[in-house]
Amino acid sequence: MDTATLVLIMMIVILFLLSMQLARPLWTRRKRTEPLSNQFMTGYSRPVFHAEQDFGARRRPARTAYILPLSDEQKNHFTLEWLAVQALFARNPGRGIKEAEQVLRNILRAKGYPADDLSQLTTAMALDFPAHETQFRKLHLLAMRSSRENMGKADLYRVMLHARILFEEILYADLVEAPSH
Repeated sequence: MDTATLVLIMMIVILFLLSMQLARPLWTRRKRTEPLSNQFMTGYSRPVFHAEQDFGARRRPARTAYILPLSDEQKNHFTLEWLAVQALFARNPGRGIKEAEQVLRNILRAKGYPADDLSQLTTAMALDFPAHETQFRKLHLLAMRSSRENMGKADLYRVMLHARILFEEILYADLVEAPSH
């Protein structure tokens, strides 16, 4: 082998090693991001470099969450409240949406969720009800919007349908994890 061939082979090896070093962070980011996107599909359309930190933080408290199951008496109480909300919605859809959000917050509060702060609540909901987190945010926004402007009945009915699905999901889900010591 002559010197030129040896130098060419060494250059190719060096370029290969450099390209592997440059590609390594991309590969590790993808490896870290993929499980997060599979676990938290809702809301994952945000830029990945911002979402990774947010979702990574969401994953940590899930292991220590202690969500209280509701007693049969509490379930009956909230069911009666929900029936009253549906009756109110039939007479006054805007007000019914607001009351639906309040009943859902009351249920979540009774289960131990941080229901007073929307950001904390939706972050906690993303752990246990990832498919419904976005719907709860929409319900909250539309409840606020319905008091300020006239919304179409079709939009209000659609929101109330999602609220009812969320109601049934959170009322009957008994997610209890023992606190880690």
